[in-house]
Amino acid sequence: MHELVTDEDISKAIFALKDAQKELLYQLAIKGYSCQLIAAFREQTDRNIRKIRDTMLRKLRKSFMQALQNRVDNELSLTKQEQIFYDTNRLLITDKTNEKTKEIANTN
Repeated sequence: MHELVTDEDISKAIFALKDAQKELLYQLAIKGYSCQLIAAFREQTDRNIRKIRDTMLRKLRKSFMQALQNRVDNELSLTKQEQIFYDTNRLLITDKTNEKTKEIANTN
């Protein structure tokens, strides 16, 4: 599946996924199946499918953010979509860092 994308960073991120996650990505993104339908195929719960999906998306976002951060650090330009993704997720990462800082401050 990773061979179907032209962006090297996206290809590497998909390649790093487990086979079950790749299959789920294919069924959700390409086939357009719902989590309920996939759960019925796999004889699993809808909740389990959503958990696998969320884990997969978290891994992909983290990988993409690392790739985009490398591009920014090397002063390479980003496309408009990449810039929007980077800005949105950078704020989320910053918020998580601030939460950890607050937690540490509150325990002292």
